[in-house]
Amino acid sequence: KEVSIEGIVNEGKLKELAIFDKPEPLEGPTFPETIFITPALLSEQLQISLLETAQTALEALGIIKGPVHVELRINKNGNFILECAARSIGGLCSKVLEFKGGMSLEELILRSALGRNVEKTQLIDKAKGVMMMPTEKRGILREIHGIKAALAVKGITDLQTTIKPGEMLEPLPKGDRYLGFLFAEGKDQDTVIIVLQEAWSKIEVVSEKI
Repeated sequence: KEVSIEGIVNEGKLKELAIFDKPEPLEGPTFPETIFITPALLSEQLQISLLETAQTALEALGIIKGPVHVELRINKNGNFILECAARSIGGLCSKVLEFKGGMSLEELILRSALGRNVEKTQLIDKAKGVMMMPTEKRGILREIHGIKAALAVKGITDLQTTIKPGEMLEPLPKGDRYLGFLFAEGKDQDTVIIVLQEAWSKIEVVSEKI
């Protein structure tokens, strides 16, 4: 199982902003990350343990200020760092993070960089998720069908494509781009997962094989 942590570091101390759960199986040797869900479907004890592991990694790397994105894999032997980067979450995934007062992740990062106190900033308590729509086949993108049907799925809040018709589709392990991003919210995490999966099932990618 994998998770990711979004945080802000100030004077070497990590402030958790969000923990993302990755509910779909991530088995190698290569695989696309697809669904991120927050709040994470993890016990409080495990979340505390993950934050402690992340704090140890930050101290080892000498990261003392600014945004951080930490990815971990969990198994029976413990928590293992996959990535510990002095940056925020990539792509358009930060759109699912909305803080009380309507603040975005980017605004929060800027406020912290300007020396403003963000310690009391809290994430809005609502189940949300994002699906990074994978590039599954190699070819030239011609059309994407089903966008209106995907947006009509109850709980979907937005869909944005990031590869345009005429551009190259290249799946893993050589590819490094997603087809786009699906965003959803719901009454709980399981509902959000189902909504994202249903919306993705509506999408049909038309490509020209090369």
